Amino acid sequence: MSETVNTAIDASTVADTAWPFMVAPKTKGRRNAGFQAIIHRSVLDQMHNHGRNNTEVEICGVLVGNVYQDELGPYLYITDAIAGDSASEHAAQVTFTAETWDHIQNVMDRDHHDKKIVGWYHTHPGFDIFLSGMDLFIQDNFFNLPWQVAFVYDPIGEKEGLFVWRKGKSEKENFLVEEDAAVEAANKISLPDLENLGKGPITRYTPTLYLTAFLIVFLATYVLLVQQQPAPNYGPRIPSPGLQDETAKDPDLNELMEQMQDHTADDPAVDMNDAPVEPAAQAQ
Repeated sequence: MSETVNTAIDASTVADTAWPFMVAPKTKGRRNAGFQAIIHRSVLDQMHNHGRNNTEVEICGVLVGNVYQDELGPYLYITDAIAGDSASEHAAQVTFTAETWDHIQNVMDRDHHDKKIVGWYHTHPGFDIFLSGMDLFIQDNFFNLPWQVAFVYDPIGEKEGLFVWRKGKSEKENFLVEEDAAVEAANKISLPDLENLGKGPITRYTPTLYLTAFLIVFLATYVLLVQQQPAPNYGPRIPSPGLQDETAKDPDLNELMEQMQDHTADDPAVDMNDAPVEPAAQAQ
């Protein structure tokens, strides 16, 4: 008995339906004309972490998102994933149970009421990327709309693949990844290779950095030395000849000058620069 294939299930027919127009998000990879799947990085991380937590059996979940159109045609935008709790997990197959579907529907109603279940994911720990007979049964009976996909991840071999409906069969196709904003910003920053200085991106700026650092150190050292330099002391100021003539004429002034000189001699810390100086008498 030959297998019957419904060739009407094809992602190319998605273009026949009117989907909301939205400019496709910026992705890692090139957007091609026609139906294409775009997966947000956080969804990939979630599936990877789910699969790595248990590599002894297959695990599963569903993919959540919407279908949109841009100038290149329809595309599938996968923005969330729901882990298949209570699934029947075995070493070589996984099955969605009634409890699993109840959990998925509850999460959809609570967190994703404006989105659709756009496919499913499961793991193949250690045995590569393909769809087994049970996988195809699940795809044919639960995810048989032309825009629904299947994602397979091998957490041991670190391989993955996306399967899209083409002429009634699920074919492996490339998909695009939308990076998180934080990851994308971090990827744009070129950090120097500290173990191989002179070879990293900082090489172009090394002379300028060295010169700037030298000037900063030089100026800081100069300011520090100036602040620590003691104020100059030029010793007692010698009275001008004109002032000596005045003291000779005035006995009280002469006696005051002698007392100041005696005080200065006894205390070297006194700076005579602070003593008032009478202007020199003009020549008669």
